[in-house]
Amino acid sequence: MVRLSVSTAVSQVRPICLGPQGQTVKRYLANKSIKTFKWPQYSPDLNPIENLWSEVEAKLRKCHPRPGNLNELERMVKEECEALAPSYYRRLVESEVDRVQAVYDNDGGHSYY
Repeated sequence: MVRLSVSTAVSQVRPICLGPQGQTVKRYLANKSIKTFKWPQYSPDLNPIENLWSEVEAKLRKCHPRPGNLNELERMVKEECEALAPSYYRRLVESEVDRVQAVYDNDGGHSYY
């Protein structure tokens, strides 16, 4: 298993440009010995906002009465987001390197996140 550092993880997950610039970027990365892997088109594992929405949705499902219109829903979503502890948001951000590592270890496939 290759362990990624923060700087390596960041450089590895940058999407490669399509078109003429893409070949220049690929050559640059190869010349600098920066290893890349195929970036999944859609990966909730690499998108911590998915975890946030899941948490907020679970809390909203327990709310009674349910929101009656979009304004009420917006207000309730904001309240639930503000009610989450700062440590929750910190964990989401700090887990990103581990998320990238897990996807890397699965050759771009899904992980347990």
